[in-house]
Amino acid sequence: MKLPKATQLLDTEMVYLRTCDRLELFARRGWRHHMYITRFEKVLEVVRRLLPAGSAIVDLGSAQGNFSITLAGETFTVVAVDVRRSFLQYSALKVSTETERANFNPVVGSALALPLQDEAFQGVLALEVLEHTTLPLRLLQEAFRILSPGGAILVTTPNQKRVTSAATSFSRFTRGEGGVPAFGDSARGDQHVFEFTPDEVAATISQAGFQVQSSEPLVSLLASPVGWAPRSFVTTIESATVQLPAALASRLMSTTLVVGHKPLRSPHSNSSVSPGSWRVRPA
Repeated sequence: MKLPKATQLLDTEMVYLRTCDRLELFARRGWRHHMYITRFEKVLEVVRRLLPAGSAIVDLGSAQGNFSITLAGETFTVVAVDVRRSFLQYSALKVSTETERANFNPVVGSALALPLQDEAFQGVLALEVLEHTTLPLRLLQEAFRILSPGGAILVTTPNQKRVTSAATSFSRFTRGEGGVPAFGDSARGDQHVFEFTPDEVAATISQAGFQVQSSEPLVSLLASPVGWAPRSFVTTIESATVQLPAALASRLMSTTLVVGHKPLRSPHSNSSVSPGSWRVRPA
């Protein structure tokens, strides 16, 4: 991938995504770069471990498309879903190889009503999206619907227990005790409607029907003051934070990664689709 040229951008949303890419993916140092790359590398590691090459994956709320394009280049069949067409147009500007072009499939649609066929995918990514919708359970239920039995979902979301969070927790939000006002089913701009504690996100994923396989913290806040240091030094701080007592570590880690699986014998399973032979769901 390479950063699109400014002259290729069609609107302010694409300019915003290019700014995010410059700070997160294409920077060499910096706290924001470290946060993004830590999450990026960990998610790719888990996907490669859980899913065989050629698996069909849906990237919900794909934004800049970095996860989608990287996995498409590794011969995964990737469907990048975003409700904003300009986000997908921006992502398409970064597709540069024949393998990526063959495997990258942008689809405009809402993650709350996916225009995709039942049980046609082996993996779903929901990376930093649950906190942007007022209906996270519905999003997870849609992910459950399109996954084949045994398929995996990877969720990352900000940790509401971290010391720097001023967001309403999901449980308080569901009781009507706060949260950022939203338009329809999504937050305004880049704001979070609420944030999940690690227990809350695991419980919500379970409520959608998944079996939670693992939950782990990512990105130490202690690395923030040294974000411009060499990455090897920053990752050492990251590892040391995880070794602290659990109650303290939970306050110092900014992100939660949860991996879940759809049971092999789902009570809702009735698939006639061969895994990987995805297509857009008839309207």
